[in-house]
Amino acid sequence: FRASTCLCQFYTQTSKRFGIGTESMRDTCNGANDEASQQSYLLKQFYSATGGEHWYNRSNWLNRIIPYCDWHGVLCNENGGITEINL
Repeated sequence: FRASTCLCQFYTQTSKRFGIGTESMRDTCNGANDEASQQSYLLKQFYSATGGEHWYNRSNWLNRIIPYCDWHGVLCNENGGITEINL
């Protein structure tokens, strides 16, 4: 997941800047970005609904630079899908 995310970020930047890219790559990246955005959105909602600002350990939560799979207690599968939250 992380490798494909980096590849999609590279694709997005180069396609915007230079107007290059393939249709299949665009479709792949749009799907990955949508799913990642949904996962991140759900985690943010979970954080807010459960008083995340008061958790004992909330390392990396809501950090836009760090992938949500690296937030404390978030476990993901190889595709970046959340499989468990263990706080």
